[in-house]
Amino acid sequence: KSFAYHFRFQPSMALACQLDSYAKEFTTKVVECTPRGEQEYDVILQDTILFPEGGGQPDDRGTINDTSVCAVLRDGHDGVVWHRVQAPQAPFQPGDEVVLRVDWDRRFDHMQQHSGQHLLSAFAETMFNYNTVSWSLGKEVCTVDFDCKAVPAEHAEALEKACNTAIRQRVDVTPLLVAREDPQLDSIRSKGLPEVHGPIRLIKMGDIDCNPCCGTHVGNLADLQVVKLLQCETIKGTARVTFVVGQRVLNYLGACYDRERALCKVLSVQPFQLSDEATRLKKSERAFCKLGKSYLKEIAEFTAQALTKDQSKFLIFHRDDADIDFLSILASRVSQASDEAFLFASGGEKGEGCFLMVGPEAMLAHGNKVAEMLNGKGGGRKGRFQAKVANIAARADAVKFLQTKFDELSATP
Repeated sequence: KSFAYHFRFQPSMALACQLDSYAKEFTTKVVECTPRGEQEYDVILQDTILFPEGGGQPDDRGTINDTSVCAVLRDGHDGVVWHRVQAPQAPFQPGDEVVLRVDWDRRFDHMQQHSGQHLLSAFAETMFNYNTVSWSLGKEVCTVDFDCKAVPAEHAEALEKACNTAIRQRVDVTPLLVAREDPQLDSIRSKGLPEVHGPIRLIKMGDIDCNPCCGTHVGNLADLQVVKLLQCETIKGTARVTFVVGQRVLNYLGACYDRERALCKVLSVQPFQLSDEATRLKKSERAFCKLGKSYLKEIAEFTAQALTKDQSKFLIFHRDDADIDFLSILASRVSQASDEAFLFASGGEKGEGCFLMVGPEAMLAHGNKVAEMLNGKGGGRKGRFQAKVANIAARADAVKFLQTKFDELSATP
């Protein structure tokens, strides 16, 4: 009990991973191994190089001996770090000496993105008085929200240039542990001191920035490699900047290059011709859509004439490639030709499809029943009922049902 108690309450911002973010392997001892659920255990260690989620940064992955760690969590009250593992039985006992190994690719990526955010936020405040509201470290890109409505393109360009200039200057990044009453805390950029016991951890980037943070960071801005701002947009009244740092810039560039090559191959153009070709295709698409709608109206008119020429009042139409737009035009032409006729028009092959009914309200009242027969849903208004269905192949039964109802309606005095 005394062994567990002594090591359980380590300082919240002075873990081994925070003192040395570059440590990839670490030997320590087990304090507790507690069952959490079926074949799942939470392990407390004397210290850890696996970072728990916090400060906007996701948790690390790694191993304790040969057992994979699937989550690293911090108790907000006393700062205890739990390492969640999956095993058929308790893999460790208190006092066991174990070796931790961190998933370095994941860790270093998080270090690059987190330090890049500190750098970007610092320049945003000092250059343009943009205060950081929040940030997010996503799987592919990161975002930071500022307390302004928009970030103009010229400001984004200046911020990106400032960040990359600082990277080339190889500015040191230093973690500092200071007492809560230390006077230097009065001048730092922060919304307030974190609610933790023990000393406060600061991340100092030369003369650029000094800010409280629990996350893992690079030791020199040169390790960021490069910062690229991808997009500036307005989200709920605040400006959101999407960015990537380091290896993610190379990944993003590689993906863009692959897409460019694929598009050039499909369109048979050079990269510098893509924009003009896309514009040309868009204009052609609009022209063909306009022409197609014109042809659609003509076909619908001819079809309506053919349906109504024998003076029948119960009209059935189906075409495999007909969509709801075609059926709507057809229904309009039939209604114009005869205000007493009932039309059941459908489109689609064996599976999904659609139908439209137009005619007397007494017939349209059966629309929901027909939709149910065809495994679909729909609605009606202004003398029409239309629906999307999942089994248009069953329309023969629906037609029989409607024919019966129409005959009953016709026989009514």
